[in-house]
Order: sequence, then structure tokens, then C-alpha cells
Amino acid sequence: MPSQINYVISTRFKPSQGYYVESKRGGGGHIKIKKINITKSNYFMHIINNIGETLTAQEADIFISNFLSYNMIDETGAKLLKVATSDNVLTLNQPIKDIIRAKIFKNMLLNLID
Repeated sequence: MPSQINYVISTRFKPSQGYYVESKRGGGGHIKIKKINITKSNYFMHIINNIGETLTAQEADIFISNFLSYNMIDETGAKLLKVATSDNVLTLNQPIKDIIRAKIFKNMLLNLID
């Protein structure tokens, strides 16, 4: 049962969607789910810090879709992010492709911060 709860929480409250999840097991354990204060700068820094060393094209597309949903970027910005991180541009072998994509994506987000 606890693993099902962890699965549901981890799939519904992702850092990419602006949530921070903290859990403690055992007696008196708890789960805290915090919605990050969504200013553009906070949101992008949160994403940058949670991406890690690699990023797949699918993950980048999910981030970009979320950015549009939260009105963090406009359609033009979304197209630029998508084109710069697409597999059409990154004609490298795996895992180098995902490492370079993460670096490009993070750098582009840093430049979008006010």
C-alpha cells in the first residue's frame, strides 16, 4: 500500500509541475506537498535545479507544454525551445544527445529569467 501511495504522489506532484514533495516514513511520519511560489524566476530556477544532467526530447516537450500552460512563455518562445532541443538538431549518439539537450535547455531558461 505505501508503494502505491508513493507512486500516486510522485506521478501527480512533480517538480516539473511546480511541486515540492517531502516525506518521512515510520511512526509519526508525514508527507508534505508544497506548491512552489510561481513567479517566472522562481519557476525557471526550480526547473533548472531539478532537470539533472540529461534531458530527453519527450521530457523537454513536457516542460515546454507546462511553461505554456502556466503562461511562463509565449508560443514563439515555446517554438524556439522546442527547435533548439529537438532530435533534428541534436544529431548525436545517446547519451551525449540528452546531456547536450539538458545544457541547452537550462541555458535557454537562465536567459529567460528576469
